[in-house]
Amino acid sequence: MDDTFELPYPEWQSPLLEVILEFDPEKLAEKARKVTGLILERLLELQQSNCGHEERAAILDGLSILKTIKCDRLGPAISPGPKRVAAKMIGAETAL
Repeated sequence: MDDTFELPYPEWQSPLLEVILEFDPEKLAEKARKVTGLILERLLELQQSNCGHEERAAILDGLSILKTIKCDRLGPAISPGPKRVAAKMIGAETAL
């Protein structure tokens, strides 16, 4: 039995997985900034097409995971955070 799996959106899911597995606060903060930038960049790309609905849903899930990790391991955020920005970008703010 093969226990490996492929991430459907490795461009941003692989760095998110690194954040999930990171416990050093300094490294975590840097990796979290990196994956936030990658996700927001990808959302900008998706904005220019009518497809990508499944990836947008996955991005919102990823941003939720990222927010939880940042709050739990780095303390509460001061700004509204990337999930609110992303939701505005994809027109899903009412879902928050």
